[in-house]
Amino acid sequence: MVSTKTPSYVIHDLKNKWNSAQQKRRMINFYSHLIKKGDIVYDIGANHGNRTEIFLGIGATVVAIEPQPSCQEDLKRLFGHDQRFTLVPCAAGSSNGRAMMHIASIDEVSSMSDAFVSFWRTNGRFGKCNWDKEIEVELVTLESLFVRYGIPQFCKIDVEGFEVEVLKGLNQPIPQLSFEFTPGLLEPFIKAMDRIDSLGNYEFNYSSGESMKMDLPRFVSSDSIRNAIGNISESACYTDIYARKKD
Repeated sequence: MVSTKTPSYVIHDLKNKWNSAQQKRRMINFYSHLIKKGDIVYDIGANHGNRTEIFLGIGATVVAIEPQPSCQEDLKRLFGHDQRFTLVPCAAGSSNGRAMMHIASIDEVSSMSDAFVSFWRTNGRFGKCNWDKEIEVELVTLESLFVRYGIPQFCKIDVEGFEVEVLKGLNQPIPQLSFEFTPGLLEPFIKAMDRIDSLGNYEFNYSSGESMKMDLPRFVSSDSIRNAIGNISESACYTDIYARKKD
């Protein structure tokens, strides 16, 4: 059985609710149903490492993909001593190369997606947050990462509207993955689902916000999850879609 003891890393204060010891225990319990000690896990859009910390705490080997220099420094400081941790200072995309990234005043919502930035500028949900800086970052495909670091048991994708491009860099089914859906941005969700369906036979569930529980009692078909997500209000919090390959 996986211990729910809080991992012994220095806690980075992200000024939000997921820093509490109680929430960390919920996160470990949730992800322990998806991964186990020794598994390879990819944390795409690792940001400051709140998921990386949990994956390492469970005992996984973590490949963290993060293009923002400020976040990279925190990731190296927090986890660089752990031999099971690898930082890839790039963004994942549909091809290897270079591209521009919109840097936000709240770095959790920095994005490679013009549509994502335009949506939130119009929506105003992030208040006075602005995306007034751009940097050029290196792009790598998941397939190229697989050659270097191995195929993951689970891949977490949280890239603020760029999920479809990340999935385009995947040419084979992997056991499990998750990607973020932003209520109000239905088209990227549909395209991401289409891409996953093209890779193999998957079943799906979803988890709202930081609830650390699946919203549906069981994993369901692609059609069922599309219908469920289509009924989520635009005012709802972000949602993570979970896909697992059927035997």
